[in-house]
Amino acid sequence: MKPDYLLLREFEGILSGMGLHEVEIDFSVLPDGIIVFDAPNGRGKTTIVDNMHHFRVMPSKVNNSYSPEAFSFYEECYGPDACKISSPA
Repeated sequence: MKPDYLLLREFEGILSGMGLHEVEIDFSVLPDGIIVFDAPNGRGKTTIVDNMHHFRVMPSKVNNSYSPEAFSFYEECYGPDACKISSPA
């Protein structure tokens, strides 16, 4: 899967990591090949990678169990306008 686009609004990992209320990434402008997210701990890398697909599941929260918490990103949101918009290629 190669995502084309990702918008995360009012996600705690983005606010605490980058101090932003919204992050928008256009993956379609990146070159083919391996892309590396490089930043210090706690900057929002996992939040971005966990949400690069269009499903509700947060892969980093599954931990080999399929609990309800593993299948919702809503716990990661903090505001009334929180949303996730993603589009696969």
